[in-house]
Order: sequence, then structure tokens, then C-alpha cells
Amino acid sequence: MTWTPRRRTFIRLGLASSAVGLAGCSGDGSEETDETDDTDASATGTATGTASAQPPTDTEPAPPTDPAPTTDRTTPQEELTPYQNPDQRLAQWMSATSNYDGTIQDNRSEDQVDVQVGTESDNGNFSFSPPVVRVQTGTTVQWQWTGRGGAHNVQARRGQFRSGNPREGGGISFTHTFEETGMYLYECEVHTNFGMRGAVIVEEPQTLSGYPTVDEWLEDYEYSGRLTDARGGVPVTIEVGADSPDGNFGFRPIAPLVDPGTQITFDWSGRGGNHQIVWEDTPVELENSQSTSSARGTYKVTLDTPGVYLYRCGDHRIFGGHGAIVVADD
Repeated sequence: MTWTPRRRTFIRLGLASSAVGLAGCSGDGSEETDETDDTDASATGTATGTASAQPPTDTEPAPPTDPAPTTDRTTPQEELTPYQNPDQRLAQWMSATSNYDGTIQDNRSEDQVDVQVGTESDNGNFSFSPPVVRVQTGTTVQWQWTGRGGAHNVQARRGQFRSGNPREGGGISFTHTFEETGMYLYECEVHTNFGMRGAVIVEEPQTLSGYPTVDEWLEDYEYSGRLTDARGGVPVTIEVGADSPDGNFGFRPIAPLVDPGTQITFDWSGRGGNHQIVWEDTPVELENSQSTSSARGTYKVTLDTPGVYLYRCGDHRIFGGHGAIVVADD
């Protein structure tokens, strides 16, 4: 059986100081010229504290006692003009960092991320690990000193945060909470020319699918959190009465991503009793299907308007009878 639906439009992110003294470190500690895309003159200042130029050391000092961490937070005054080409700028900034191979560690699901300060590199213990992380706004990053490689600090290239003067020893930490989106490049000011650099990329919170309403709608059901990519302009068939943990009350695929104008065919499996497609929240109003248990039951609809289409089985909602269709925006 085939129903032709009617539609009508409706609105529908501490410095724990103990070991004191500024230890001499490798290189001359000079600051290189920033690239031309650092356009915000109000935020280009860097820390004035420097260390005396001495050969690099890799000593193992005794850890300081009773460190007291400090926490730093971004303030509204620190909002900056975005980098004109962030991918290119990141590659330039990290080009001399031996433990960076282009991989950005994804920590978007975590409220706090730990970064080790003074990990092994080609030149000694002059790296941050992981060197580049991707987080969501509100995430706190905690840098933890390993006690190797001499004295280190953490300072943002554009001045948004700084742990203070370089310090030597283990048990030191510095935290910063990132409240604003953007790319934050940072360094150890005395080892930057040895590739001791890092970056934090901050994004808005997202769900796995990128559509929070879909994830919320399907959170109690057998749903991986990712959409099934069915784009390409071909018709899409959704099995009605598909196997689920509670019986034949599911839909497969449960959340396809399609192009505008895609024809969707709901095809009854003939299992699980009667099923009915009931539209719950859609960009345009659609007519529900009839309720049937027939293995020959079909219901077709063409979705032209981009957006999220939520539906359920009118007969088996509590048994997993939920589904969603996302029509991509051209």
C-alpha cells in the first residue's frame, strides 16, 4: 500500500610554585617575529621575563614540596581577531616541533585535559605532550611539569595566558579555562626555538551527529550517535519493524542524512505487529501513515525542505519506535 502525503508549511577550558629561581635553559630565548595574520595589535604582547642564555640542561631536580596551583581564565578583553588561515598558521607554528606530526588530539568530550610539560623531543625534554588538542568552550587545560628539561613555562603567543617565569622541577602545574572559541598558540619562552610549542583549538560544544535534537530524541534507543550518510540523490529505504533489543520495533537506518528532494520509502518487515509512522517534529507538516502489520506495507514521502524530521511508531514508541531523518542544507 502506498500513501501520498499531504504537506503544508509551518514554523516549526595552577601554577603550583615551590621550586624557585630562574634556571638557564637552551637557546637564546629570543622571540621570533609573528606572522602577518596576527592582526590584533592589542593582543600581540608577550611576557617580558626572560632567562639567561645557557646551554640546555636536562637535570632531574627534586620535586618541590606542597605546590599550590593557580588557575587562569580568559577574560572578555582577551578576545582576538581570528587567524586569517588557521590551518596554515598552525602548520607554521608547529613546524619545528618534533613530536607533532599533524595529529590534533580530540578532547571535545572532556571537561579537563592534561598536557605534560618537558617531555622527550629530538633535542631533549623540550616538548609539550600532547602538542595540539581540540576542546570545547568551558574546558580547563592543565599543564603539568615533568621535572625534566630544566626550567619551563607556558605562555600564549598572543598573551591570553602565562604561567609566570620559567620554573624548574616536578609537581608544578598551571591551568587555564578556555571560554572563547579560537586557536590559541603557546610556547615555553626559553625553549621555543627548540620546538617547545603547542596549540589549543577551542570549538563550540557539539554532539556526535551535530544535531542535538536528533541525539536527544534517540538517546534511549539503539543509536550510535552518528548519522548514516545516505546523500547522493538516490532513494532511501527505511525498514519498519527492524530488530531491536526489545523486539522488532526499530527502524533501520535509524537516522539517515539525505539530500533535499530525496524520496524516503518506509518498508514494513511484517514483524513486530502493527506499525505506524507518526511525524513528531518536522520543518513542514506531513501526513502520518496508516497503521498496518502487512509485510507488503510501504509509505513513501519526498523531503524537499532542509532540516530535522523526527518521527515515531504510533504503536510501539516505548519499545524503541523512534527515528529521525536529517535533510542536508545545500
